[in-house]
Amino acid sequence: MQKGISTRFDDNTLIRLEEMADNLGTSRSSIIKNAVNHYLEYLTWYAEEARQGEDDIERGDFKTHDDIKAKFKRLGVKCK
Repeated sequence: MQKGISTRFDDNTLIRLEEMADNLGTSRSSIIKNAVNHYLEYLTWYAEEARQGEDDIERGDFKTHDDIKAKFKRLGVKCK
């Protein structure tokens, strides 16, 4: 079951949204739903990556700044 919500956009955003809908032959609503879904997928991915990073830190499975700097120096990159 789909439910509706309401949100407000500034005039410039609405103009851009309308232009994109016209260019793509779709509705503003479709573009907004697609954008929200993509953003939620990104946020879900980001949260999982952050959680995995925290788990790595708790296990001590990470590289220090000095480790990374030494690696770059071995590759011939000048580091400050």
